[in-house]
Amino acid sequence: MGERIKESVSTTRIFNKSPITAMSTAKQGVKMSSTFYVPVLATCKLMAMKSYQRQRWGNALTWTFRSRDSSMAGFLADKFLQMYCRDSTFQSSDLLHNMGTCMLVSDRLTFLGKYCEFHQLFNVGEYRNAAMLLVELLKAKLAPKYFLLTLLEDAVALLESNDIVFNSDDTHELASCLDQLIEDGVVDVRTSCLPKEYPEQENKTNVEPNEMKKRLLLIQKVIARNESKAIIHEECL
Repeated sequence: MGERIKESVSTTRIFNKSPITAMSTAKQGVKMSSTFYVPVLATCKLMAMKSYQRQRWGNALTWTFRSRDSSMAGFLADKFLQMYCRDSTFQSSDLLHNMGTCMLVSDRLTFLGKYCEFHQLFNVGEYRNAAMLLVELLKAKLAPKYFLLTLLEDAVALLESNDIVFNSDDTHELASCLDQLIEDGVVDVRTSCLPKEYPEQENKTNVEPNEMKKRLLLIQKVIARNESKAIIHEECL
């Protein structure tokens, strides 16, 4: 037993002195950690941080899954959502669409995973299921405020389809969300899930007031039109 402890301490010293600069080296380190009781989670957190600094978002998220670091998971989820607001596309989309239960590491990551699921449903034409999931996301209040406008604009694409995919209750939920945004002045909420040891979260760029007004008016018009259609449809059933 004493020899094993000495061997473990020796391995720990060697491991701590070795620079972790490549994915293969880190994976080997994690394997060693499992054998000799070196802090595995600390190694994964370190690799997540290094990957983030190199803007390797997918790798950073993968290492965060292993570290089970809810703060870093929430921060990275915000990063992915902010990049989506900017680019209208997701980085590392294959990883995001296949997170499984890993998305449960943090509430923000859960929202990101379910939002990716919404896109999958929309892309295969399951509009009613996509609409139901979108409403559930609004009701759960997991979305950051800066992303609510994006959710409502996603709803517009469904509201303008030939079929009625939002019933009157769903439409009321959309209208309530829009009213809240207008009441808040569509304030840019800068939420940082990040503790001090991580870099500060980037601030989201504000949208021009005139552009924002046009977007809100369009959403308001489409929601009102769908509400009337949904009520008439339900009365005819």
